[in-house]
Amino acid sequence: MKFKKFLIIGCIIFGCSLACSVHAGFGVSPSDVNNYNLLPESSFEKVLYLNRSDAEQSLFISMTVDDGLVRDWITSDRADHFVMPAGAISFPVTIKVNVPVDAEMGNYRGTIKFVANTGDPANPGSAQAVLGAIAKYNLKVTNTNITDYRVESMNLLRIEKGEPLSLSLRIRNLGNTAVAPTRVHIDIMSIADAENILESHDITQFDESVPAFMKTEIMMHTAENINLEPKSYRAEVTVYQDEKKLRKEKMILEIFEVGSLRQGILTGMELKNNLMEIDKPVSLTAEFKNTGHESLDSKLLLDIYDKNNRLVGKFQSEPVKTQPTQTAVYDVSLMPRKSGEYIIKGVVEYDGKVSEGKEINASGFYSTRSLVVVISLGIVNLLLLIGLMFVSKKVFAKRF
Repeated sequence: MKFKKFLIIGCIIFGCSLACSVHAGFGVSPSDVNNYNLLPESSFEKVLYLNRSDAEQSLFISMTVDDGLVRDWITSDRADHFVMPAGAISFPVTIKVNVPVDAEMGNYRGTIKFVANTGDPANPGSAQAVLGAIAKYNLKVTNTNITDYRVESMNLLRIEKGEPLSLSLRIRNLGNTAVAPTRVHIDIMSIADAENILESHDITQFDESVPAFMKTEIMMHTAENINLEPKSYRAEVTVYQDEKKLRKEKMILEIFEVGSLRQGILTGMELKNNLMEIDKPVSLTAEFKNTGHESLDSKLLLDIYDKNNRLVGKFQSEPVKTQPTQTAVYDVSLMPRKSGEYIIKGVVEYDGKVSEGKEINASGFYSTRSLVVVISLGIVNLLLLIGLMFVSKKVFAKRF
């Protein structure tokens, strides 16, 4: 008897330990949301990841912020209640902090709690196991403007002769105000003689800046066009904040002949059947080859004319990205509504340019079955018209 009791107790303990091991692997990383340089009316974001070891079930998550003072400041892109779907081992949640304009200066500390339920809270009768994870927040509101950022990478774009230099900077803003460099200096040298500076340029006007606490890429251009001969050059780029050098890097500048960097050709346009049956879709295929040196976003444009050269239809495809030497293929379904002769004119639009066009002559016709239907409808309409005339005459006769 005692043995049976011990056996039952042992099974219960084993079952509980098994259940704990299955559901214990739930947590959040990183486990903190810190910012010590927040201005009133500023904001920032941080991505946290909910992680678990067992992803067989969906988890119903609720998020709560413990401190009433900042409860309205802290939200997430998932709202307060969301589902971590089955199969997801790691699940991103973007925490957003928006400081109100009337926030008091000082430190705010507390926790963000994630409670996970294996059963649907809307169905209390479902089997449930409650799990939890906590992220701590430490926020400081100040009235001091802080300018602090890093230039993490930069890249000189390839250009055509006669275009301005184009430079992209990836900047991480660590401060609480929007930032941009005060000056970017570029020296251009030949590949063979790095000591001989052919041209120098300064960029001091910037169209965009990096918001506080954000990392993003900004573009900038020289005010002058570059008229060096098309080939490769050495370039030395220095980024300044006032007189402080933030980053200096040597790179290659590639200059191409005018019109050769971003170009393409509409190589073919074909209709599966030039005899198009009325109200039946027919396939049109067009091909566009990227013959330049940059990736292109291109789209096919079709204009459809009747035999009197009147525009009767238009079509525009979704943009297709094509790498150099690759070919984009567009598949279009056309369906004529009337019989007659048609001219289909096609071009490809890319990088603000339009390719040379192609034309297809086609005819719309009624099939025998469709023709019978049309004739039948015509006869019915004629009989109805005659009937109406007869009725009208009878009425007229009666009145007069």
